[in-house]
Amino acid sequence: MTLAKLKIAKITNKAATGNFQVSQAATDVFTVQFNPESFRLSKDNGWEFSKATGKDMPELVFTGGQPQSMDIQLTFDTTSTGDPVFEKYSVLRTLAKVDSTALNTTTGLGEPPWVMVQWGSYIGFAAVISGLAEEYTMFKPDGTPIRAKVTVSLRQVASDAQLAGQNPTSRTEPRKTWVVQQGQRLDWIAHMEYGDSSKWRRIAEANGIEDPLALTAGQVLLLPQ
Repeated sequence: MTLAKLKIAKITNKAATGNFQVSQAATDVFTVQFNPESFRLSKDNGWEFSKATGKDMPELVFTGGQPQSMDIQLTFDTTSTGDPVFEKYSVLRTLAKVDSTALNTTTGLGEPPWVMVQWGSYIGFAAVISGLAEEYTMFKPDGTPIRAKVTVSLRQVASDAQLAGQNPTSRTEPRKTWVVQQGQRLDWIAHMEYGDSSKWRRIAEANGIEDPLALTAGQVLLLPQ
């Protein structure tokens, strides 16, 4: 596997705005070359059995869908430089910590930030880092860790429909995500994605955008298939 074939995985801090946007600050964006042999996404539904006194079989009750989850396993190495290996993923460590300046509107307490997870063509969802496991496997003579295996556990916090601010039944086909960069327009995004700039209306419709010129850097768009 050559480096050119590796895809970029990105985990970005959600900006502190009403709409779902991601931060543009370098200290809020974690990127890594990532191309695993296998990759697992998990989505469960909740079911419970009701009490069935005097019956042979209880009634099955659906209690609601569960958030999507996934684990990303990464390896970091600094044997060529001798630097502490955890410096290579310091942004990731920050995103897993409680942010005391971003208070939950319900509890009034700090919590880890929401993030946007992106990888490949159709992996893109809003999540929180529910766990970060670091295993150091190589050290310098002075004890400095120079190789680590890191597992990032993520839990979804918003559906595609919530990201786009529309009825969840309005679209059923898979959609990609696009994070708007400074100066990008809907017609240019449509040209890059579909090879047809006139399809900007489809993107606008999927995201509830009334003014196609009102895009902002960091805005997350859903792209219909």
